[in-house]
Amino acid sequence: MTSQNVPIGQRMRETREGTGHSQSKFAAMLGLSDRAYKNYELGKREVPLSTLIKFAQEFEVEFDWLVFGDQMQPKDAKLMNLAVQTSEATYALATDLKEKPMSIERYVKFFEYVLDQSRVKVSIPSHEARAVFELIRSENAK
Repeated sequence: MTSQNVPIGQRMRETREGTGHSQSKFAAMLGLSDRAYKNYELGKREVPLSTLIKFAQEFEVEFDWLVFGDQMQPKDAKLMNLAVQTSEATYALATDLKEKPMSIERYVKFFEYVLDQSRVKVSIPSHEARAVFELIRSENAK
């Protein structure tokens, strides 16, 4: 095991854990056996260049960051962008003049739920917000 393999594996693991997926899921997405992927994360096996390229493309991480750790991982920027989109979508629905205004507490729960669902499902916040809002509206109508 070389010291270079361990940091690459750690960055692979960090990326995977950020998505909430299992090693098995990532292995399948990359067309690898569970054992091979696990060994890459643990730094026990050198990751082939083709796998590193596919990993960077599939999971939208910077190749230089994955291999060398040189650049910051852009996940924080992606999360910030997702939060902005979620805020715009949820605020527009929560302040709709045709509906009874939401309390701050309820809006915070609405926002957090939509953000979480958009992140986990890798879906568009406005679609998630609309679906949740329709559910809330139908519950309020009862």
